[in-house]
Amino acid sequence: QAAKIHTAGGSAYAIYATGAGSNIAFESGDLDLKSSANYAIYAGTGGKITLNGIKLLVPKSTTTADAMRTQGGTIEGVGRYTFEGRMTSAGTNGKIDLKMQNGSIYKGQTVISGTTAKINLSLEDASEWTLVGSSSLSTLDADAGSSLIFTISGAADFTRISKSESFSLDDGAIMKIVLGDYNPVDGDTFNLVSSDLYDISKNIVFDFSEAELADGLFWDIDDFFENGTISVTSIPEPAAIAAAIGLAAAILTWHR
Repeated sequence: QAAKIHTAGGSAYAIYATGAGSNIAFESGDLDLKSSANYAIYAGTGGKITLNGIKLLVPKSTTTADAMRTQGGTIEGVGRYTFEGRMTSAGTNGKIDLKMQNGSIYKGQTVISGTTAKINLSLEDASEWTLVGSSSLSTLDADAGSSLIFTISGAADFTRISKSESFSLDDGAIMKIVLGDYNPVDGDTFNLVSSDLYDISKNIVFDFSEAELADGLFWDIDDFFENGTISVTSIPEPAAIAAAIGLAAAILTWHR
């Protein structure tokens, strides 16, 4: 049985904690939350909310309202999360710290407002984050089988992480690229991730199954490991060239 909190009214939060000693903890991940306020979950200065998973979270609007917001408070947790909407950390020492596990599904934007605010996300056990708009956060870690999903809708219109202190992808982590209503051309460059520190395994997986290019064009991922950028080129990747040379040599040998 899920804990169900559905609110009505313009300023009715689903979960609200503010002031020193205001701590709210939910040990179960079976939380069903719905709010008609701008913030479904709100932690003000001194407040602390612990959410060890969310079964369902529906904010007032997934595009203009925060699913979670800290204003000098803390929202933290470890568990399975399923929700859509923006996460904002603001105010002095505001912090959102979530370890998303067991196939968590998140779609939304993360926003840091203020020099001391933090957002730390960890994707584990085949969890996924579908990015919306331009996100900023402190740290992002993704393990094997977990996915980051980026959408490219134009030469300058694509979802991205515009600011991060640390960006880490383990062996087997997945970068999935989805093309919207746009056909990339030779020379297009997409800076998907801007970070102070990149710790990206050479053994991550790029999934371009929903980002097929026109004939004669190829995705170039070489720069991604250093600066978070992918691009479109008419020159095949070295692996493709090597395969072509090998095929030509095999044909020549056969004819001989």
